[in-house]
Amino acid sequence: MEEWERQQYLSRNSEVINQVAEMEAAFHRQQGEMAEALRKLGQARIRVKSADRLVELVANTSGIVTELSLSPDAFRHNTPERLARSINEAIQAGAAAAARAREEYLAPVIEAAGDVPDLDELIPGAPSLRQWRDQLSGQAPTPPKPEAR
Repeated sequence: MEEWERQQYLSRNSEVINQVAEMEAAFHRQQGEMAEALRKLGQARIRVKSADRLVELVANTSGIVTELSLSPDAFRHNTPERLARSINEAIQAGAAAAARAREEYLAPVIEAAGDVPDLDELIPGAPSLRQWRDQLSGQAPTPPKPEAR
């Protein structure tokens, strides 16, 4: 092997080592960001009221109702059907608000995952950040990149 060829291989090897180190650092940074986003998601609470203000509820960011309260007037001037509609409306509003909150908390992490080459592209068996992103966002899995030939 000629010296210039050896130098090219060494240079390319150094580039690959640097890329892997950058990807590893990005992965660890994103793990920290993900942990923080999940902590915030776990603590966040969504408070909504029905349009007629008969029902107020608190939900977590999964959309699960954790508290439900009825106005003192809820039983005085309303039919069971109307009250049921108000409860259903509040539950749906809480679920929609929870979905928006999840998107808001996870957006930076999901966006960052798309900007970095995926670890499994360079290291077989390494975790895939794109699969993580797709799983969290509820999207269909990202198709694998075609292999270079």
